[in-house]
Order: sequence, then C-alpha cells, then structure tokens
Amino acid sequence: MIFALIISQAEAQVAYESSNAPKANSVYEFTSLDESLLNRNSLLLAGAGVIWDLTPGQTAGAIKQNSVFLAIQNTGVESKFPKANLILDELPVADTTFDVFQSDNTGVFNWGNVDGSNVTVYSNPVTEMLFPAVFGTEASDTAVAELVTPLGQVDLNIQFFFKIDAWGEVKTPTGTFPCIRTRSRGFIIGDFFGIPILNITVDRLAWYSSGYSAPVATHSFIESELNGEINTDYNADYLSKQSVGTNDNSTDKINVKLFPNPAEEYLVIQLPEADKVKSILILDEQGKQLIKENVIGQGEIKVSMKQFPPGKYLVMAIGEGRNWGMQHFVKQ
Repeated sequence: MIFALIISQAEAQVAYESSNAPKANSVYEFTSLDESLLNRNSLLLAGAGVIWDLTPGQTAGAIKQNSVFLAIQNTGVESKFPKANLILDELPVADTTFDVFQSDNTGVFNWGNVDGSNVTVYSNPVTEMLFPAVFGTEASDTAVAELVTPLGQVDLNIQFFFKIDAWGEVKTPTGTFPCIRTRSRGFIIGDFFGIPILNITVDRLAWYSSGYSAPVATHSFIESELNGEINTDYNADYLSKQSVGTNDNSTDKINVKLFPNPAEEYLVIQLPEADKVKSILILDEQGKQLIKENVIGQGEIKVSMKQFPPGKYLVMAIGEGRNWGMQHFVKQ
C-alpha cells in the first residue's frame, strides 16, 4: 500500500496536463486517445515543419476529464507555497489531491502537490511552460522534496529538462492546428531511510497553438521502478473543449500573414493586429534566431531574402505576456 502511494503521488506531480496560460476558475476538457493506435516514433519527431497525426487514436466511448484551475487562496496550504497562485484539480475524480502551480507572464511552474494531509513542496519550481513560447527555448530544473508516508519520509530528488523542440501542424479529432511542440523529460529518485527504492522516468510531449490557453494535445510516457519491479504507462489526449466554465480563458491570437510564399528575393510580413505585437523573430530549421526586430505599431515589414539559404523558416510574432502567433515559409 505504501509503495503504491509513493508511485501515485510522484506520477501525479509530473503527469499533469500542463496549461499554456491557466487562470483561476478555468476549465479545460481533455478526451483520451488510444495510445496503442498511435505511431510513437512519428510523435517524437522534432525540428521544422513537422506534421503529427493523433487522429488514429480516436475511439468510441473515450474518457473525458476536466482540468480545473482554482486560486490557491483559502485552500489551507497557501502558506506552504508562498509563490504559487493556482491549484489544479481533476474531475470527475472527487478527492483531496491536487497539484500546485505558479502562473505568470514568464511561464508556468510546478511547486509540488497536496494529497489530503500530506503536502509535498519542491525546493525549486519545475518548468511546465516558458513565455514567450519561442522555438528553441529550453530550461533545466533540479529540486528536492520530502514525501511523508505512514511508514516514514521518502526523500525525492527531481531533475527535469524542458525544451520547445519543434514546430509544424498537429492533427487531432478537434481539427488541425499550427503549433509549437514542447518536450519535458524528468527523472525522480526516491530514498527511503537512505535506501533508493523508487526511480521514475517521464517523457512528455505537448502541442500548443496560438489562441488556445491549453495544449491542444499531449502524449506522455512514465516508467516507474520500485524495488526492481518496472511498470510502464503511456497516455495521450487532446483538448476537446476550452472555456467550458464561466471564465473566458483563451489567449489573444496574433495573426501573421506572409507573402510571397515560397519566397525568393523578399518576404512581406503582415500583422493585422499591429498594436498587439512587440517584436518578430525569424528562426531556421534548427531554432537559430536569424532576425529579431522591434515592430511596435508596424502593420507590414519587408525582409530581404538574399542572405537566407533555401529551406524552411518560422516567423513568430511576440506580444505582451503570453500572446503570440506564428507562420512558416519556404525560401527557394
């Protein structure tokens, strides 16, 4: 029983359906996919102009689950998480287990979790998302935590690596979305009275599209080893409803139009909502930033293509806080 409790709590801390820009009273409906019907190798593809297809995983009678974000105030644990402002609960499961997050204009960060009277606080936050959401951005985090169990304290050592490692289009049962893709890889080791008893490896993919405040699809792999016994779990789901509660939690999408595309001598970037845009970036297939230009108030920018070798490129428009937009082009 005690070892099952350790695994379930550790998995909950890292398998959470991360949100691009969660706010208090936001509700997101995710629908499960049959992961065994998906091509795992194709989902792992990274780089530029990738097309991922999750529609083969759609099945009749799929499980729907609501991710509900609530303000941490008046929960009774806010003093233990002084930098956090949100908790995440999963419905329809009715229990007292929830994860704790800090959400601001720099990103979304995990500070630990609560399971009834047991409170697990990370010494440092674990990155779930970074803003602005630029292809090539990465972060690494290390933290320690104490997991209190009926038999004693389990010391957790946590290491996570986060990267926005791809862009392209993702197909889900809801539709086809231009997107960036994040990959989070984590390792958790649990010591029980100084003896290593638990080893958890996590590999999680999430696809984000501008204008959506939650990932439009996720895929995760979790492998847990307890006293030599290994368990493996794969999960996949997609965003089937957003703003199903009373709070309008969508982000402002920044529209980007490009022509000619393919481009030869020049590229024109049109920004219909110029007042929302602070800067534009042009990145190559490896995520290298080739151009960054402040464009406040400019509705149209003309860029010479003379120095660009043939290939695929990404234009990102960056606004205030979490607002962003993207479009890609080909240089002939």
